[in-house]
Amino acid sequence: MILNKVLEQDRELVIRAIYCEDLEFLKRYHQSAGQGLDVAVKDTLQNISPEADFFRVETTEGALVGFFGLDGPVEENKYVLQGFHVRIQFRVTEYLAAFWELVRQTIDNEFYTSVSQNNVKAAVHLLKNGFTIVGSPEYEGKNYYIFKSS
Repeated sequence: MILNKVLEQDRELVIRAIYCEDLEFLKRYHQSAGQGLDVAVKDTLQNISPEADFFRVETTEGALVGFFGLDGPVEENKYVLQGFHVRIQFRVTEYLAAFWELVRQTIDNEFYTSVSQNNVKAAVHLLKNGFTIVGSPEYEGKNYYIFKSS
């Protein structure tokens, strides 16, 4: 495995370090697109429950690759991936495949996740990686897709 996960306590530090490099994401794709880094970080932190495990993902050499939050089981052995992101320079087949393999090994069960409907890139990526859309709710004036893992 080329990636490791590390249980992280300082969620804000990791999210901020990743988001500050991804200006297009902040401007066009995040659920609070166009509102800047501080709002995006705050929104992401609010979407990951305090009870969820938060993992920093890094290469075996220690380079920060991304993060994911995992909550569950929330009911009947169902898990929820609460937030995930991969740094731009690691959005290549080898690292993306390793990222999802790491997530799936961590959960070892079906799980659900959501993305803002603004985030077309993430939605297409999830569909290409075997996820299916199982809902599209509106919450607090924002529209989301709910995905189920394969």
